[in-house]
Amino acid sequence: MVCESSLCLSLDWNCRVLESVQRKICVSDARGWVSVLSLEEAGVLKVTDSWRAHAYEAWTAAFDYWSPEVVYSGGDDGCFVVSDLRCLPTPVDYHKNLRYPVNACLTFMKNFTSQFLGINY
Repeated sequence: MVCESSLCLSLDWNCRVLESVQRKICVSDARGWVSVLSLEEAGVLKVTDSWRAHAYEAWTAAFDYWSPEVVYSGGDDGCFVVSDLRCLPTPVDYHKNLRYPVNACLTFMKNFTSQFLGINY
């Protein structure tokens, strides 16, 4: 999909820590989709995966820097979704924020530790 007739809302690179991996970008959009693009030769971007991760806007998407096949996303549906590129389109884990009816608007990994994942609702 890659923001086809929609607005891209976030992007993240997979190579912030493990520089030896193939360079990829994950992108979230206003229709709830998350897409992964690979950087090919001559700087060409190629869509490798695309899936509907959220019922509404997918405000954020980020790679797990220590496990670059894992993508985290959060959206207006109040859900935090963990997706593994090796077993799409089924999410590995899915968390609905039942305590506060708000969206997940920020997801990030710390570059220096594999045990920290920040989620802001």
